Amino acid sequence: EAISVNSGFTVRNSPAVFRIKPEGILDSSFAVNGRFLNRFGYNNYQIRSLIVQSDGKILVGGNTLSTSPVNASWLMFRLNPGGQVDSSFAVNGIYTRTIPGSRISAISAIRTAENDRIMVAAFHDNSSQGFMDVFKLKLNGTFDSTFAQSGIIFQRPFLQSHFFEHLKMDMDTAM
Repeated sequence: EAISVNSGFTVRNSPAVFRIKPEGILDSSFAVNGRFLNRFGYNNYQIRSLIVQSDGKILVGGNTLSTSPVNASWLMFRLNPGGQVDSSFAVNGIYTRTIPGSRISAISAIRTAENDRIMVAAFHDNSSQGFMDVFKLKLNGTFDSTFAQSGIIFQRPFLQSHFFEHLKMDMDTAM
């Protein structure tokens, strides 16, 4: 089924966030008729993780894709409880980061910590090695520079020529 997003641009597939009522029907009070559809100007992106914060705001993580040059970026955006982009998060509601030389990269897991931080598990790989990345954002979508040795990203390489595209994360009571 073709759908119309971003002021009438018609696509056949687009990432979507939707809310379903307990009886199994779309909640028409969320976004537009129960569905949030926005390509943010990207030709292609994926949603890989979603979490609802204690205040009802929705964090959505994944990646952008491009084919020329082959490169991908981490992507996270936040929606208000009603399904509109929360423009107070990151830059106009959207956080992205490109890892130079990566073939593919994505945010795979999101958790909130201490009610004022966002923990993110991500990955990226280049043509010869895969990397696990963990970083911390403040609730406004900016980096928490108190985390990890570089203040930005805790990163560990995996075996040469080993790639992965799924990474999960959980936190213990010590965060």
